[in-house]
Amino acid sequence: MNVEQEFKNRLAKVKDAMRDQGLQTLLVHDSGRHNFLRMNYVAYLTDFISVGPETMLVVPLEDVPVLYLSPVWDIARAREESFVADVRPFKDFHARLPNITGKVGLVGREALSAALHEEIVKSLGQAPVNAKDIIENLARCKTDFELARLRRAAEIA
Repeated sequence: MNVEQEFKNRLAKVKDAMRDQGLQTLLVHDSGRHNFLRMNYVAYLTDFISVGPETMLVVPLEDVPVLYLSPVWDIARAREESFVADVRPFKDFHARLPNITGKVGLVGREALSAALHEEIVKSLGQAPVNAKDIIENLARCKTDFELARLRRAAEIA
């Protein structure tokens, strides 16, 4: 299996789990503070590791995902390295929020600032449900692709 197909499969499985939980949109956040004790949910779904303070992957159930990130100079690298075709500045995320409808899940709440969480709740008119189990449950069962990456990392270490 090639790398791109691996990430398409992950996204398809995430959308299946969203359907099961009745979610119309999944917001996947990363703060850019890398911690070996915490999963990088955005990287798991995009193969892109952000360096900026705000990264949000918006996964609509019936549409393609959009990756919002800062700083803007990192957008070119995200377009090159990730498997998300639509990459935008994080400031554009704020304008998208009021247009999101239906039940919303949030992944990465523990790294989200209180101010951004408050803005999301206010803009959506609802608190998003904690949906990190969607990605964590998926990530527990390693694919051949993931096992190969783990083996390569062990070799490097």
